[in-house]
Formats: sequence, C-alpha cells, structure tokens
Amino acid sequence: MESIVALVIFSMVFFAIYQGFAGSWRGVRLAQTEISALELCRAKLAAAGFETPLSDGYDEAASDGGFQWHVSMEKYVIPGQDAQPGEQAAYWVTVEVTWRERSFSGVRKIQLQALKLART
Repeated sequence: MESIVALVIFSMVFFAIYQGFAGSWRGVRLAQTEISALELCRAKLAAAGFETPLSDGYDEAASDGGFQWHVSMEKYVIPGQDAQPGEQAAYWVTVEVTWRERSFSGVRKIQLQALKLART
C-alpha cells in the first residue's frame, strides 16, 4: 500500500515538473519568434528610403519563415500649411509584420512607424 501511495505522489510531482518545463520551452519559442519578427520589422523600416525610394504607396510580401510584412508610405503634410516647391519632403513609413504561431492560433503582429525625410 505504501508503495502505491509513493508511486502516486511521484507521478503527480513528475507531471507538475514536466508541465513546468513544457510551458517554459513554449515561452522561449514564442519569445524567439517575436524577436525574429521584430528584427524583420526593424530591417524593413530601416530599408525604406535606402533600398526603396520614399513615395506614397503600399507593398507587401512574405518570407519562408511564415512572416508576412506590409510597408506603407504616406507623405507627411504639416497641418495648416501647404507644401512649398523644393521643400524637404517627409513620409510616414509604417511596417507591420504578421505571423501565426500554429495552424489554428490567432494572427500575431508587430507594427513600427517612423517619420523619415526623403533624400534630395
């Protein structure tokens, strides 16, 4: 009888420890995926104005890693002022990266936005 009680207690402790480790590894995997998405988002934001010229527009693409990104650029106009010819132009650049953790999970996303000056 005592050995059955000891076996039950051991099984409960083992199951609790196993669930703790499994949850920890799941958290690590989620964090690594978010870091990868953030790095991609930052890279696309940094590339705007260098690899692609700043102009009104929208672009989207996907990667092999399951990430999809959307880059939108919109000219910034100072409220209450008209744009003057030859004036330095600025653009709002918005980058959004979306992905799914698993097939049946919801869509996750990270969005960064910056105001960038166009090179003349």
